[in-house]
Amino acid sequence: MGTSTALDALLLVVLLSVVMTGWLAGWLARELAPARPRLPAEDCPPASASRLVPVGRQLELEARRGVRALELWLAGRARR
Repeated sequence: MGTSTALDALLLVVLLSVVMTGWLAGWLARELAPARPRLPAEDCPPASASRLVPVGRQLELEARRGVRALELWLAGRARR
């Protein structure tokens, strides 16, 4: 029974060291990664909005694409 307990303790130590090594490697990769450039003020979302909310030029492009798609859809319906 003593061997099983010693083996369990050894496996626990190995598992914890693998987890800690992976965590440390991830932390170092994030710390050493180059910083992202700052967005121009007109492309920054408001403080209350998520980063996924389109703003500035991106919003304008998406709105134009949406209007164009709607126009094409309506033109196709009018032909029928």
